[in-house]
Amino acid sequence: MLLESAAFGALFAAIIGGSVAFNRKQTQVTNDVIWRPATKTLAGTCTLPGPFESVVGGGTRTLSATVDGTSVSVRAVAGKHARMTAIATFEPRLDVVIALVPEAALTPLGKAIGVVKDQEVGDVAFDARFVVSSNDAAFCRAWLTDTLRAAFLAKDLRNWEASIQQGVVQMESGEAPGCADEVVLAAQLTAGLAGRARQLADEWETLAVALAGTLGSGVAFQPIRIQRGAFSLEVTVVREKGSSTTRVQLSVADGAEPIGIDLGRLTFSPEVIEAAVTALVERAGGDTSPYRGA
Repeated sequence: MLLESAAFGALFAAIIGGSVAFNRKQTQVTNDVIWRPATKTLAGTCTLPGPFESVVGGGTRTLSATVDGTSVSVRAVAGKHARMTAIATFEPRLDVVIALVPEAALTPLGKAIGVVKDQEVGDVAFDARFVVSSNDAAFCRAWLTDTLRAAFLAKDLRNWEASIQQGVVQMESGEAPGCADEVVLAAQLTAGLAGRARQLADEWETLAVALAGTLGSGVAFQPIRIQRGAFSLEVTVVREKGSSTTRVQLSVADGAEPIGIDLGRLTFSPEVIEAAVTALVERAGGDTSPYRGA
């Protein structure tokens, strides 16, 4: 009986020891093959599992890096509840909400019966692969540039979801990364989505300069005030029925209704807006001063 107990104890110890050794080996391989190369590629820093996590398997890894001027954090949890999340914050905090999820097998049925709402962006390949929802259709199309859409299409992202709201971009996968490239891609896409907010605000500021206008301080997309001869005009972005449009409005005599033109789309084109300015001034019976473009 004592021999049997000793044999069982030895077997149990061998199993536990083998499991510990395996977990430690797997942790080391994951660190060396995935996380250290990804950290090197992104020139970042990484926190790897501690001794206890290495023994029991699983563990949490966090990589921090700056990608194209944007700080990104990629966090992955291994084991039973495996997942990877990449987060970046952005300024200015535009009042735009965008959610992006891959098409699933039942998505076409959901669209047909109205359960799934899809905001198409006008890219056939992208629209076929992803379901997009947003509180602003025009800004959604402007946010998801050709470069960003191509990056999403270049890799198999069927397990990824992305959201943009309240100054935060978050991408999340229901799986732990299988290679270093997945970690790098998550960081790059998250940074790209976050950086787009600053790019859009810069485009509006560039427009103000091109129109020889002045721009108020504070939140992004303040009205651009311009002067054409004796006429004062404002260029604004207005959201109506879930989509923004660029509006040009001319101030008239006190007590009278201002006249304006909604361009029917979100545009930062100086040429398009200047044409609307000219049309408004002429409608009011005045001459436009020469256009001082960029």
